[in-house]
Amino acid sequence: MLNLSDDELDSFLERFEEVSAAELTAARERRESELRSGARPRSLITILRDEGVLTADKERRLREAASAPTRVLPGRRDKIPPEVGPASEDPSRRLGPYILLKEVGRGGMGRVWRAWDPQVGRIVALKVLEGGDPDARERFVREAQIAGRLNHPNIAHVFHAGETSGRGWIAMQFIEGAAVDALPVAVPDAVARVRDAARALAYAHEQGVVHRDVKPGNILVEDGGRVFITDFGLAKDHASERSAPMSITGAVLGTPQYMAPEQARGDRRVVGPRSDVYSLGATLYALLAGHPPFQGRDVAALIVAVASKHPPAVRKFNPRVSPELEMLLERAMAKRPDDRFPSAAAFADALDRLLREKRYEGRYGLAKLLARRWWPALVAGVLLGVTLRLAIPFVFAPSTPKAAAQDEAAGLVSAAAIALGVLETLPPEERPARAETEVLRRLDRALALRPGEARPRILRARTLAVTGRTADAEKALRDVEGLADWRVPFLRGLLRLQAAAWPEAPLPDLEGPSFGWTGPAQAPGGEWLDDLRRVERGAVPSEDAGAFDKDQAAMLGLIAFGEGAWEKAAKLLEKPKDRPAAPCVRRAWLRAAYLARRFDDVLGVDDAGRERLGAGMAKAATIEELEGLRAVAQGDARAEAALGAALASKALDAGMDPTPYVEAAEKRAKGETLAVLDVCRLRRRALAGHDEAAKWKAAIEALKAPVTWAGKVAAAEARLGLGARLKDKALLEEAVARADALGTSDDRWAAPKTIRAAARARLGRPTDALGEIERMSGSPRALILEAWISLEIADAERRAGRAWDFWADRARRRS
Repeated sequence: MLNLSDDELDSFLERFEEVSAAELTAARERRESELRSGARPRSLITILRDEGVLTADKERRLREAASAPTRVLPGRRDKIPPEVGPASEDPSRRLGPYILLKEVGRGGMGRVWRAWDPQVGRIVALKVLEGGDPDARERFVREAQIAGRLNHPNIAHVFHAGETSGRGWIAMQFIEGAAVDALPVAVPDAVARVRDAARALAYAHEQGVVHRDVKPGNILVEDGGRVFITDFGLAKDHASERSAPMSITGAVLGTPQYMAPEQARGDRRVVGPRSDVYSLGATLYALLAGHPPFQGRDVAALIVAVASKHPPAVRKFNPRVSPELEMLLERAMAKRPDDRFPSAAAFADALDRLLREKRYEGRYGLAKLLARRWWPALVAGVLLGVTLRLAIPFVFAPSTPKAAAQDEAAGLVSAAAIALGVLETLPPEERPARAETEVLRRLDRALALRPGEARPRILRARTLAVTGRTADAEKALRDVEGLADWRVPFLRGLLRLQAAAWPEAPLPDLEGPSFGWTGPAQAPGGEWLDDLRRVERGAVPSEDAGAFDKDQAAMLGLIAFGEGAWEKAAKLLEKPKDRPAAPCVRRAWLRAAYLARRFDDVLGVDDAGRERLGAGMAKAATIEELEGLRAVAQGDARAEAALGAALASKALDAGMDPTPYVEAAEKRAKGETLAVLDVCRLRRRALAGHDEAAKWKAAIEALKAPVTWAGKVAAAEARLGLGARLKDKALLEEAVARADALGTSDDRWAAPKTIRAAARARLGRPTDALGEIERMSGSPRALILEAWISLEIADAERRAGRAWDFWADRARRRS
């Protein structure tokens, strides 16, 4: 246990008295800030250590305390579940201080385990976050913070929360039971359970917390009948003004069948305690009817129904439900929040009165009154007749469908927005067909009901853009030009970026002393960048706040891309792995990640094209790895030529014949790359004594002003080759000077040193040449050159009558 990681030690801090509660709270706030910023959060131990709170002595005592064996009270060993022993021996079944026993649930964010807490000796429900989605992590942290401070007998208690090896977890009270709708129940039991849940939610509302995901699956019933509210991952905390975004993802996770109409529409301004009252009513409806108020697989259609339609009367499915209970249910599920019970407590009181007076089944009220005495019945009949006489003109008067039409239009637009959000996560080829049926038809219907509405017109333009109907999208944008909505300049910028002339991505220059590109790294220019810079949040409607937050990262990322801030752009645009972005956004991420040298990310994208080739070239260490990239380069003439030049150069350095690579690449090469290939061929021919002065001169002429490192090296090589061929000292000295100009600060870059050594040997300074080679790491070309120089010295020594065996032996060893 003394070898516990920092993340594992975090779980012991609450029990460590030498770190105060204030210091621990400050560390948690710092960690949460790092989490929100998108950076890799430090462990609490690391933060306390970095800030000087946790000294070396304190940390030693903490580790000793954490390593102390758990003491089991006498007579309690038999209470340890039998499965704890085998599970504790499996390292994969340990998470923080807990032992994972059995997986009991799985959801969108992670898994729930039945776990054993050896420190206290109890069973807990351990909720474990899976994956690195930032939204899921934010909801996970929020659930721990909000539920952890709620103390109510009908709310599952949070014991502890932490993170181990990048996996977040929350230890909660384990409920031995099931969801409230797991089995059919009698009417009074259903009413009593929802009443208890309403009491718990009333307490949460008093603490400033709105649950926003009340549904049968989040109301658990213990074997003894006690009710518990769980899962505060989507909760809204009015006290701190921090809440889970009402984005498309949040809406889907929130289960539309039980959402309040204002929540389904995404109207965050009015989502509050009465929204939870609606969801409680919908839960009670499901318990009584045997199914949710609205049903269907199409999420968007459910949103429309929740926003604009009324569910069938519950007594249609359960005749035992009394009219009074049905009236309470209808009030709880009223479309307008103001028409519902004013609070969850008021709803609980109404249900409680119904239970105490046993008026939850059968017929009561007026029917019972008429059965008691005739004269009250007569009075009631008269009153009823007068009421009906006065009400008939109003009942049968023509109704104005305007409000209903508005409600239906709002539901259609919200449903279309949700469907559009789902659409944008699909591969481009799957979008057109679904866009027509799930988005455009709803928007057209909404515009028929409310022709002047701006939001459906803008959503329509966006739908056309993401499905590739660029001309139609541009026309739709012209129709909404001038509207004060961020999506207008945003969409305009995206369309212009999509159509912009993108400069070719540069490839790595593999010949230089350090990493570099064969050309300038540029972003496509144009008006698109000005469009995005004009985007302002302004008065974003509350129902669109989540959409703006989602788009804002793309806007900022594209602006950074246009300004050449590659690392920032790559981080903001994110890797398009599970959620495909708009084509131009995906392309911008790919180019930014490539230019930021995040080559592993680029190599993870199969259709990355030239960027994938460049990333592979940058990572390749052998000829075999470079040869494996030929299929990626196929079809791109400049890429094929650059790859061929890299292969030819690497082959020469390895003492291999570069001719096949030269012949394969020179058909596609031109300019400087073609001259580099010519030099590679001439170098090989020079080894066999078949080089020609005219061809060396042509190479020198072609490399008068080289730009790339490969071209600069080839220019020096050409002067060395011609100087050796003509025994021209001036050309050899020029080769030495060019090699010096290339620089030799990095011992791993052998090219200029071998050129300089070869030129000096030709100039009659073999000792200087060998001194140059001895400072190198020993590339194959350097070894061949050393062997040749040693043979030259051996021959000179032999002719002078001096001992020459040492040099001959050295040449043999190098060969």
